[in-house]
Amino acid sequence: MTSGWSSFEPQQKQAAAFMFDALSTIDAVSDAIAEDGPRHAGFSDLFAYVMGPEDEMTPDLAAALESQPALQADLLRLLKQTAQYRFPRVAAASSGSVAQRDGELYRITLRPSRAEPSQVYIVIDLADPLIAPPSLLYVCRPGRRCEKHRLPVAHDGTIQILADAGAPLVEALRDNDAEVFLR
Repeated sequence: MTSGWSSFEPQQKQAAAFMFDALSTIDAVSDAIAEDGPRHAGFSDLFAYVMGPEDEMTPDLAAALESQPALQADLLRLLKQTAQYRFPRVAAASSGSVAQRDGELYRITLRPSRAEPSQVYIVIDLADPLIAPPSLLYVCRPGRRCEKHRLPVAHDGTIQILADAGAPLVEALRDNDAEVFLR
């Protein structure tokens, strides 16, 4: 497990919240100064997207991420710092698609459904029952939009999702170059 948001003390979390409030205020002031120009997404939009379970990626944020490599790097840094679990890219020597991603306290497995061959079970096994199970899954692939997915409730340390074999989430999880974060 990587150290990050969950390892912060309450004072550190409050200090970070104050910092992000300040950045949000700066973004709002910058937007107000712009003369009838389009709104530019900033770090506060990125923070809201990552931290807000219900927040979807806005068109402004998607456009900003496509055109600003620094904002893309900020997104990955923010996910790395706040995720409970991180699955880095699969080793370069690996070929083909990924069927399983392992970590010290977690595992994601893609299992074909026996009942319906066109469907796949995404199984997330969590080894530490003392850590609250994640509710969000992020998949980030180079050259593509980082996707956020809400997770169903965990049962006995296992989260299961049934998806079509060709679904974007399944394709993303199979991609060797994808980084996966659970929050």
